[in-house]
Formats: sequence, C-alpha cells, structure tokens
Amino acid sequence: MDGYDIAGGGLIRRVLPDPLDDARRGAMQRNLRWERGHVGAEARAERLGQRGRLIVVSGPSPTRKETAKALEARLFATGCTTYYMGLASFVHGVDRDVPHDRSREAQAEHFRRLGEVAHLLVDAGLLLVVSADTIGLEEWALLRAVLGSDPVSLVWIGDGEPPANALRLEQEAPPNAAVGRIMGWLSEAESAAAATRPMS
Repeated sequence: MDGYDIAGGGLIRRVLPDPLDDARRGAMQRNLRWERGHVGAEARAERLGQRGRLIVVSGPSPTRKETAKALEARLFATGCTTYYMGLASFVHGVDRDVPHDRSREAQAEHFRRLGEVAHLLVDAGLLLVVSADTIGLEEWALLRAVLGSDPVSLVWIGDGEPPANALRLEQEAPPNAAVGRIMGWLSEAESAAAATRPMS
C-alpha cells in the first residue's frame, strides 16, 4: 500500500482447462452463423406479449413433474404461449441415440442437446417449462453455457443444494401453492430483465 493505492503483482504459470469451453465455443459459433428471418425478437415479443424463457423445475421432490405441468397450465391460462417438455419425451426422441447409462459423457450430451432445443423454442418466444430429475451443478453450468444469453430460471423443490440463483421451495409444497410462488418470482425476474434492456 502506497498512500491509499493498492498494488499487487503475480505470474500466470499455466492456464487451467475450462470444462465448458467446447459448449461455449459451440454456442458462440452457432450464434455467429445463425440465420435469422425477417421477424426480430422485439416484434415477436410484442406480438406474443412475452419474451421467451426456459424454466427448469428440478429437485428431489416427487411433486416436481406435477408442479411443472401445473405451471404450464397457469401460464397458458394467463395468456402466455408456453410448452411443457418432460425429459422422458426428450430422452426417447431427440436423445434416443445417446446411451442411457448416466455416464459423464452421456449426461453432457443429453444436456447439450436439451440446451439446443431450448434455445430454438426460447428464440421463438415460448416459455418452455421442463421437468428435470435432480440437476447437478455440472449439468446446470453446461445448460447455461449452451443457452448463452437466453433467459433461464431454475426452480428447486425439496432438500439438497441447488445451483445458485434457484428459487427454492419446500418438498411438501402443494403444486398449486408452488405455482403461485413461481409466478411471482418469474414476474420479478422479467421486471428486472426489462429494466436492463435497451430502449427501442
């Protein structure tokens, strides 16, 4: 310390590998080569009255799937364009050629593909609600890397340690009560995002 200035120094001896480097590079390449139509995100948001978002409902609670379906129904009832995707549908469709052995490689490919499908639907302006078995930190980080700047929210129902910034609900929360809390949380998230969006 010299007066009130803080100074420091150091040497970089090696670069640590980034396990998400491939996913980030893939998403960057995809976005650079993305062929857009004549309808932009602003026009789509104005027509739909919403912006696309991926909402993942996860955690060890047995009510997770029913809560996700109830959320889709409530969003739809309020006029939102929404879609529920259970991972069983995804695994036996888009993912049918990926081994179901829960190996690290299979899980990584599974979440990479989920991220790509979610990117398409979020880009189209949908509120995509996905029910996922207990999602780990690695899977969540990979999904976020593939989605890039696409809005994504995680709802965690039950015990355990969720990834950062998740809305955490009690395991015993009945689906309808949980949906009320989720709707309020999503509304706050959209208000915060709107405040940081450039004026058009």
